[in-house]
Amino acid sequence: MEFIRVCDEDRAGWGDAFFNMPDVPNEELLEVRGIFSHYIFYRREKGCVRGRCTCCGKEMVARKYDEGTFLGELWVAKDKETGYCPSCGEGVVYRSAGRFKDFSTLDCYRNVIFILPIHGGQTVFFRCYTVFANYHADGPVRLCFVEKAHYRLSQGEWFMERRTFPTYEPMMFDTLACYQGIYDRNDVGPWQARKRPCDPWQTYMWHYPHYAFMNMQKLQDTFLKYSRVRDFNRLRPKSGSYYSGGTGSTKLMAYLCYYTQYPTLEIALRTGGGEAARDLIYSHQKNARVVNWKARNPLEFWRVSKEEYRATEGLSDRLSFFKDCRQYFGRLPVVDLAAMYRDGERQVRAFFEILDMLEGEKPARLLRYCNTHSKQYFGFYKDYLEAAREIGRDITVHNVRYPKDLQRAHDEAVAARNYMRNEKQYAAWEKKARKYAKSDAKRRKFYDFAEGDYFVRVAKDGPEIVAEGNALGHCVGGYVDRHVTCKTTILFLRRVAEPDKPFYTVEMREGKLQQVHGSHNCGIKGEAKDFFDRWLAWLEAGGGVRKQTRRAKSTEREAG
Repeated sequence: MEFIRVCDEDRAGWGDAFFNMPDVPNEELLEVRGIFSHYIFYRREKGCVRGRCTCCGKEMVARKYDEGTFLGELWVAKDKETGYCPSCGEGVVYRSAGRFKDFSTLDCYRNVIFILPIHGGQTVFFRCYTVFANYHADGPVRLCFVEKAHYRLSQGEWFMERRTFPTYEPMMFDTLACYQGIYDRNDVGPWQARKRPCDPWQTYMWHYPHYAFMNMQKLQDTFLKYSRVRDFNRLRPKSGSYYSGGTGSTKLMAYLCYYTQYPTLEIALRTGGGEAARDLIYSHQKNARVVNWKARNPLEFWRVSKEEYRATEGLSDRLSFFKDCRQYFGRLPVVDLAAMYRDGERQVRAFFEILDMLEGEKPARLLRYCNTHSKQYFGFYKDYLEAAREIGRDITVHNVRYPKDLQRAHDEAVAARNYMRNEKQYAAWEKKARKYAKSDAKRRKFYDFAEGDYFVRVAKDGPEIVAEGNALGHCVGGYVDRHVTCKTTILFLRRVAEPDKPFYTVEMREGKLQQVHGSHNCGIKGEAKDFFDRWLAWLEAGGGVRKQTRRAKSTEREAG
């Protein structure tokens, strides 16, 4: 393999902090070859197939009698198939030299960083390269190293210089141009020192620079061994708030620069302060009201007592917890706030929203009431208050604010709110129902039936049908208009012990069953099925009409 360096020998332009920066050993440069894809470019000739590996550069010839061997893979190779080089054993992708014309379309560039510690690890240099792979069909790949930036980190200080490219950045389509060294001319800008920690590669609207450390294990022998840089890399940046080109963090070098000034980043990542670390690295925001970056232990870092710190153990994001809840410390125990946060951030925000709705209310009293009455915690109680206020109830009255039966008060308030929101539709249904009142009375007499533990009755009105569909999770709400105009009949099968609880919904037309469904469209079964069969037989015999006539079974058709 051949490799050259571009923009790497102009030490005269470097700052004073980088004159003693060591060179990257050639054996480490050679390791970069392993992160690139390898290819075998082959050409079919008469009676043979000739190929050359871009990894080892060896030429090979395969013939028909080589089938079943490594060379046999080359004999039957097809464009873009994968295999192994018969010479070096590396995984390769076969590409037809006859079809393939443009080598720059290959996966041909990487951003890499080399770690170079000196003075026993008390000072660490980082050299950052964009590496281009110049693939060709005549030999092994040629690698071109373009130095983009370098860093010097020591305890308490950092230095960084980044090479500027005024015209444009070296990108994947610049492989051949870069190999020819055109960046040694007017397209290369000077080295510029940076005052704020940043990454080596600039961010573009459509280009997300990823990079890899070639020898990360060397950090274990330096003062950066406790930096937890791998933990920071696993953090997922907030969507819409932080820049990310992938599933993890992208500002590892900026993180290491900040670590030289704030070793407490290790405490932040160890104690659930990943959000504080991300704010510092991505937004340069210290959150000084919540955390102390000059602290020596977790209690000083979070500015809390030992009891408060223990109460928040297990929280994945302590920063958001303390930012949202610090204003209520002293008014509500931290233990209760932490318990709410473990149930979800929405619960805490709902709690704060309720306090805003109930002006002057004591948080401890609200917490006791919700823990006693609300199985769904604060969201359920908040829904009740919003519905009660919308229908005009005074939530400053004690019995309205804290009803004894929250479930019943919630259902009534929500039903009233829904009725108000759909008042025009309900009024139209009532008008139609009055028009067909006589036909409705006939079908009630025909269909209504009770026996033992069950009964069947015709639905009273449109809102009741809508509520039935919402409770059982099926589509009967769409049949309201046909029911009130007597074009079809919707009936409810209920238990005598629970007359108001939805059980099964039935549709009948002209005395014949159309469909019957329970919760989420389940079929009828068990004792209810036996009762249902007896009811159908009763309808066949004439139902609630003494004399069975065709007219008795045609109430829906007459009304239609």
